[in-house]
Amino acid sequence: PTKILSPINNIALVVIENSTISLKVTAIGNPQPNFSCNKAGTPINGSKVTSTSPYVNELVLSNVTTADSATYQCSVGNMFNSLLSGKIKLIVYTKPRIIQSPISMNVLNGTSVNFRCTGNGNPSPNITWLFNGNPIPQQNLPELSILNVTLLNTGNYQCLFQNDAGSTASAIAVLIVYTIPVVTISNTMLEVPLGNMITISCDGSSTPKPVSVIWWKNNTQLMGSPYDITFTSVNGSLMTSTLTINESRHEDAGFYNCTFTNSYAKTTSIATQVIILEPPWSVQNASISMITDSSFRVSWNPPIFLGNTPLTNYSLSIADANNQLLPKKCSSTKISDGCVLNPTFTFTNYFGLLPYSRYYIEIWASNNIGASGKEIISTITDQSGEIINCFC
Repeated sequence: PTKILSPINNIALVVIENSTISLKVTAIGNPQPNFSCNKAGTPINGSKVTSTSPYVNELVLSNVTTADSATYQCSVGNMFNSLLSGKIKLIVYTKPRIIQSPISMNVLNGTSVNFRCTGNGNPSPNITWLFNGNPIPQQNLPELSILNVTLLNTGNYQCLFQNDAGSTASAIAVLIVYTIPVVTISNTMLEVPLGNMITISCDGSSTPKPVSVIWWKNNTQLMGSPYDITFTSVNGSLMTSTLTINESRHEDAGFYNCTFTNSYAKTTSIATQVIILEPPWSVQNASISMITDSSFRVSWNPPIFLGNTPLTNYSLSIADANNQLLPKKCSSTKISDGCVLNPTFTFTNYFGLLPYSRYYIEIWASNNIGASGKEIISTITDQSGEIINCFC
C-alpha cells in the first residue's frame, strides 16, 4: 500500500514575490505510487511536476507572483490504495507599490499644507513620513498635515512603505514656504525745490528674496528718462531700490511708490508725496483805482499757484513815460527806497506824483524759491484833481 510521509498535515508557506520556491510531496509504497497534484482543485499539468526520486514529487515555482497564491495538494496511490497529502497553502508576499506620491507645493508662510501618499502590498505595509530623508515621529498615516508652516518646514518630503517583503519610497515632494515681500519707503513726504534732485529709496525683503521692482507715480509705471532706477542686493533676503530724478520739474509733483516682487508674491509700498517747491505764478487781476492828480491805488489778487511754499512778499516798481524807474515808496512798504509789501497786503498807494503823467507799474510775488513773472499795468494821473477809476 501507499503511505504519505510529507506533508501529512495542512501547512502554510510564505514566499517573497519574484523568488523561487519548491513544493514537495514525499510518499512510499509498493508498487511505486503515482502522484497527481492540483492547484486550488485544478489539476496541474504533469510537465510542471518533476520526480526527484521514485518517492518524491516536486513543483518548482520560479519568479513567484500573486497569481501563484493558492492551496496546493497531491493525490498519491497505487493499486492498493489512494491517499491525499496535506494541503500546502502558498502565501506570496509583495513588496510595497506606490499608488500616489505626494505633490510638490509652494505655500505662504503661516498657512497649512497637506501631503497625501498611498500604496499597497502584502502584507499591508506600514507608512513612515520622511523630511529631508529623516523619519518624522508619529506620522504613519497616508496624509501628513502641517499647520502654520514656517520657513523651517521648507524641504523634501516623501513616504516610505515597509512590509516583510521589503520597502519602497515614494517620489520626493518639495515644499517651498515663501513670504510676501515686506516693503518700506524712505519718506512719506518730500519737498524738493524746482530743479533739484529727487531721490526716493525702497527696501524689500522676503523669502525667496525679491527679484524685481516697479516704480509708480500716481499709479502709472515709470520707465525710461528722466527716471534712473537701481535695484541691488543688500543680503540674502533684502533688496533695495532707488529712484532718482536729476532735475525736478513742475510735472514731477505727485505720489510715488514701489512694488517688490518675488517668485510667488508682490507687495506695493505706501506712497511718498513729492512736492515741488517753485516760484509763485503771477498775481491776478491787477488794477489801478482812486486816481488823482498826485496819487493812485494799485490792487491785485494773489497768484492762483503759490509754488507750494508761502509767499514772502509782493514787490512793485514804478516807472515814468520813458520807462525810467522812479525811487518812490508806496504805502505800507517794508523798505525805504522802494515798494516791498508783506504777503497779507493786496493793494498799496502811490503819492507825490505829477499831474497828467503816465506811469507804468510792475507787480510780482516772491517766495523762498524765487519770484513770479511781472504783471505790468499803466495809468495817467488826473490833471484836475478829480478822482477816477482806471483798469488799464
